[in-house]
Amino acid sequence: MILDVKSLDILNKMQDKIIAFWLYTSLLLGGLIIFPFIALIAYSALNVHFDASNNQILIESLKLTLTTSIISLFITLILGTPLAFILTSSENKFFKSLTSLIQFPIFIPPTVAGISLILFFNNVNFISDMFSMIGLDVPFSVFAVIIAQVFVSSPFYIRTLQVGIANFQKSYTESALMLGATSLKNVVFVLIPNLRNSIIVGALLSWSRSVGELGATLIFAGNIVGVTQTMPLAIISSFEDVNGFNTAVTIALISIIISGIIVVCISYINETLS
Repeated sequence: MILDVKSLDILNKMQDKIIAFWLYTSLLLGGLIIFPFIALIAYSALNVHFDASNNQILIESLKLTLTTSIISLFITLILGTPLAFILTSSENKFFKSLTSLIQFPIFIPPTVAGISLILFFNNVNFISDMFSMIGLDVPFSVFAVIIAQVFVSSPFYIRTLQVGIANFQKSYTESALMLGATSLKNVVFVLIPNLRNSIIVGALLSWSRSVGELGATLIFAGNIVGVTQTMPLAIISSFEDVNGFNTAVTIALISIIISGIIVVCISYINETLS
């Protein structure tokens, strides 16, 4: 059936209206993401009065979260950087398969990560014996918090750095080698300086994931006040307490502030790249 000019014009107008409706409706998703944070900030400003002397849970959980997340980030940087180089540069099939396996913690539920960790450290004899020799019982300790954070957060850093390495011009490193630079100098003075944005963004993503880690920590380290209770765990405990709602809101607000700083830093780095 051939449509006349008038019918085609009506059809085009209907299509335009449908597209416009679709685009404007998509703003609802933006509102769904943004407005709950605004509600939390507004509630905090109107109803929450912070008193450090009466809020030891907040202080202890904040100190523990910052301490463990910084340590886990340091471990990730020291061990994750060379691992990213190996996985990206190697043509070995084993390392290529390892690349996919290392990304598993990104996709699996954190509770599954926690169960996997506690089974590994409790049932693999040489691992538990090794820690027992130095007097450490890893599960339900501060070490478990750090290990859980490294487990769930390091893949974000490794993957981000791998993308940066893959996009890096190999001719730079080849030129440096031709000029007499050793492999170590090549990495330290050529690769790392040119990959600093990938390193910083990956580190910020990894650190943010550590700060917000909940499921793996809860199962592997427990929710022990002053020992393993990080900020996300303190939010749960405070929320379950009849008189602890404002404490939960305050901790959530601090988490938002930390996340906001990370988002601003990442946005600034991306703008400098564009």
